[in-house]
Amino acid sequence: MLLPKQKSNSNNCKHLGRCRYADYIEYANDPRVDFQITNHNYFLADTLHRATGRHPLLPNYQLVVIDEAHKFLQAARQMYGVELTDKEIPVLTQEIHALTVGKTTVE
Repeated sequence: MLLPKQKSNSNNCKHLGRCRYADYIEYANDPRVDFQITNHNYFLADTLHRATGRHPLLPNYQLVVIDEAHKFLQAARQMYGVELTDKEIPVLTQEIHALTVGKTTVE
């Protein structure tokens, strides 16, 4: 169901009536909205917000359909992953060693 654009009534938005995010949240949480469409990165950002206790970017959902799912893993790696070059690995190894020198392991 498509709804007409609604004005924000959030008192926290300094751009009251012009805040597109607040308008979207109000619109998306309307019980007449059956589904939403978003891209990989925004969905992943929402999962990161939820995992870290921050305010979700998307309303609660029970089902997710991922279009072009073959690109999802790469998008997740870009958002959550760390890439190291062959030149960075020795430096990282030295830093880890420096942090752990003198510490004993518990077996």
